[in-house]
Amino acid sequence: MDMLVSIPVKHFDNDDNDSDFLVFQNTLKSDIQIQIQQVNAGRYHASDLLDPLSCREIIQDFASRIEARNLTCAGSMFIKYWAVPLLYPYWYGALINQVSLSWSLDQVVLDLPQDWLWDRTLLLDMHRKENHRLIQRHERFTSLFNQIVNDLTCIFKVISRVTKVTMSLIWENTALRILQFYDMLQRRGVAFAVEQNIQEQRHYLAHLHADVFGLKTNPFSNLIDHWSSDINTYAREKCCFYFQLPEAEHEYCKGCPLRKRDKTRDKYVCKNI
Repeated sequence: MDMLVSIPVKHFDNDDNDSDFLVFQNTLKSDIQIQIQQVNAGRYHASDLLDPLSCREIIQDFASRIEARNLTCAGSMFIKYWAVPLLYPYWYGALINQVSLSWSLDQVVLDLPQDWLWDRTLLLDMHRKENHRLIQRHERFTSLFNQIVNDLTCIFKVISRVTKVTMSLIWENTALRILQFYDMLQRRGVAFAVEQNIQEQRHYLAHLHADVFGLKTNPFSNLIDHWSSDINTYAREKCCFYFQLPEAEHEYCKGCPLRKRDKTRDKYVCKNI
């Protein structure tokens, strides 16, 4: 990846919330290639994932888009995909901008356009805009993290029941995307203050008790402890089932634990429908 100009800390002093949002929107698009679009309605919102029937419909639609062979593969890919457009703007705000989007699952639209192809786009329903504010002033990362994790845990439990994806795999997918976000920024070059924030956040995440995630081990520390310089990525404990998608052409991800089991590949094909 080509080195980009060092990403600075950016401050938004405009008192107008809509102006702050436009600046933040443009900055996300230019710096991390995440687009935020405002829409006037949506069939499904992130909060609908709390309902098992709606959750199944949402993931079944996602499965048809990616040609997943079963709901377990689709559920895992759903987490890996949405962790990027949903979470990156909030992590970015905490690191770079000193402002953040107002967190609201009821506001996030999950509808995918007909020409969707792994687009890094976050749709926000303006009819559900809380208190008519899109941007809030910077808050402590720990406060933002706790708020997001509490909501995600509730959603992840439903997704796990509906798709038979284990909670450990769901959290490993999520933790991997967040660590990849930090790595991406560091490769591009960041201001000293941002680098400090990254190190502080990584340290905080790696030292959380596993109970925070409802697991026996911390998914962040597991991945950090298993960084492999040989493959230049994190060695995973769980297969994410990406290899089952047609676009994967039966190839495993670089960090997949099944790479060494190629001769017994069929044994590990998920059968959960």
